[in-house]
Amino acid sequence: MINSVASPREKSQNNLVWFRFGASVTILIIVAVYSGAIDAEIRVEENQRRSRARPGGYSVFLAWPKMELPLILAFVCSAFLVPKHHFRPHLWAIYTICTLVLGYGSIVHKVFTSSHVGGLVVESHVGGLVVAPHMALTWIEFSSRHGCQIQREPAINLSLTPYRDKCKGVLSNTHVQQAVKRSNSIGISITNTVSTVGGGWGQSQVAVFGSEEAKNRDHDRLWHDLVVDLQTLAESVQLPSVNFAVHLGDGWSSDASDCIPMFVQEKYVHSSGGILAPSRSTNGIFDRSRRDYLYDKNVKIATRAHEVEFTHKKDMAFFRGSTTGGLYTSENWKNFQRSKIVQVSLKRPDLLDARFTVNTQADAKAWEEMVAHNFTGAFVKQEVDATNYKMVVVPDGNSVPDRLMSLLAANVVVLKPSSVNEEYWYRELVPWEHYIPFKQDVSDLESVLEEAIVNKSRLEYIARQSTLFVLERLNPSTVACYWGLLLHEYATLQNT
Repeated sequence: MINSVASPREKSQNNLVWFRFGASVTILIIVAVYSGAIDAEIRVEENQRRSRARPGGYSVFLAWPKMELPLILAFVCSAFLVPKHHFRPHLWAIYTICTLVLGYGSIVHKVFTSSHVGGLVVESHVGGLVVAPHMALTWIEFSSRHGCQIQREPAINLSLTPYRDKCKGVLSNTHVQQAVKRSNSIGISITNTVSTVGGGWGQSQVAVFGSEEAKNRDHDRLWHDLVVDLQTLAESVQLPSVNFAVHLGDGWSSDASDCIPMFVQEKYVHSSGGILAPSRSTNGIFDRSRRDYLYDKNVKIATRAHEVEFTHKKDMAFFRGSTTGGLYTSENWKNFQRSKIVQVSLKRPDLLDARFTVNTQADAKAWEEMVAHNFTGAFVKQEVDATNYKMVVVPDGNSVPDRLMSLLAANVVVLKPSSVNEEYWYRELVPWEHYIPFKQDVSDLESVLEEAIVNKSRLEYIARQSTLFVLERLNPSTVACYWGLLLHEYATLQNT
């Protein structure tokens, strides 16, 4: 029997191969971390009173398309560091990883790992869409791949129940088209034509109908984002053939008795009418061609905000905003919610730094008085300056605050007043876990700030939970699920 024993030279060569392989992987990781493609967080275990508190552990965020540069460098490094006879399998390994990633389009992948009951608990959430038209999936395939479940979307049943009770069998495509014309508004038509070509894939077409006057209103960006989102979704999955009207303005208050299925992006919480669709804060979430690609923007905000350790942030709250929420006059400007927030800042500058920066809805005399009483300050970019504080106040304006989602992801604690308006995901926010509530009349804001600032560990916990909520709950995959579930549930009400 001949024993095959590696010579010292062969061992040295093998070690060199592994060293070079390790070096190429290390370079990939270093570049990925430096570019923000990978963001890690280490948590110490906390004894929280709330049952939903996270145990200790670590989180790793992988963001695509930020991984493009690290992967390109990985190819280049492989060519120089890995020997020729090992280069091909190494290249195929990287190619396989790229293929899996690109198969899900724009990907944001969060892995949460923690020591729990003697083992590891791993939760994975992949957000992305397959956007090749010839690869459109059936709804069953798509919902299975993305984990879409109607039980996870309470806003859908809440919005559709009044229409189920009053309008089932009444809602036809013709009825909706006539309603849109009567109300001089805009509608969306989705037509799904099933084809046997290419294995039976269906192709959904998205079109806009309604009056030309309504199409030319000052909602061009909102319309563009909404239509692009639906068109992108239609390229990914077969959608049902439906017609519906759309309201893009601030707020919505009506009942469902008129049986006009108005899809709204926000509405009055006590309104039975209006079907809550994905809000304008998520519009454009599927459009990767945009420089401000929304979900990538939120990941960047979360990554940048974590560059400043929470313990190093200022022990106070922050607010900058414009005069919205109504017409400010010399007689009433002190009565607005935002004005009362600034009044708290003037009384307790040790707790709150709040000022108006832009006049949008105040008359000249009211603005002069506000300037004279030190209610105004220099303009700042809230998403950037707010990250230097532990807390940020986010009041309503004319309706819901558009920046709420980005600030929830900014590693700060959001203080939010009770509101009469909502977007589809608002009811999933848990007070004292994702944000700190205060009264709509601002009467308790000072005491809330005093109580909150004392417990630094609690603040850090809330800031972390709100960031995870945005990354897990408001990503391309979950928004696509909401749209798909909403359209299929709505289709059961509508007769062609």
